[in-house]
Amino acid sequence: MIGNYFECWLVLMQRHMQNISFLVILGVLLSCAFFFSEQIRVVEDPVGEKSTAIPAVETRQDLPDCSGVTDDESRFTCFMEAAALSGRLVENLTDQILSQEEDSAGRMAFLEMQQAWEDSREADCRFVQEKAKSEVQGETELDRCLVDRNLARLDQLEAYFCDYYEAASCEASAQSEP
Repeated sequence: MIGNYFECWLVLMQRHMQNISFLVILGVLLSCAFFFSEQIRVVEDPVGEKSTAIPAVETRQDLPDCSGVTDDESRFTCFMEAAALSGRLVENLTDQILSQEEDSAGRMAFLEMQQAWEDSREADCRFVQEKAKSEVQGETELDRCLVDRNLARLDQLEAYFCDYYEAASCEASAQSEP
């Protein structure tokens, strides 16, 4: 008699575990579906409003000029914005180069080179930050360093882009130079 109860209990526990497993699998699948739907979701315009949200193309000319800023807080904000923009410019050109590279080994080599450069930039700028006299000055110097390194890298990437990928924009800029 005790054996029958034990067998019934065992069967119920197996069914219970199957139900739990089913719910876990279902939860994982729904989570994945939600994640992917958020990745490809298109933002709908509010009814009655027209959206002309064309992403603005950022260029070097959009970089703020921080040389004349004397207030510490304003200088910090200016260099922070310039560092963010110059970083985006480097990322955009990196993406353009990767989109032009047809060879997967070439893409991997480029990505490894870019990662090594980013690590070097971070180390250089952290060193500059640590040498500053105050925390605010350190943050400002960090951002100034990032801007300088990003702009130098941007020059280098533009040369790579023009030399190795024969971009039409390079031909136009070469013709406009004296």
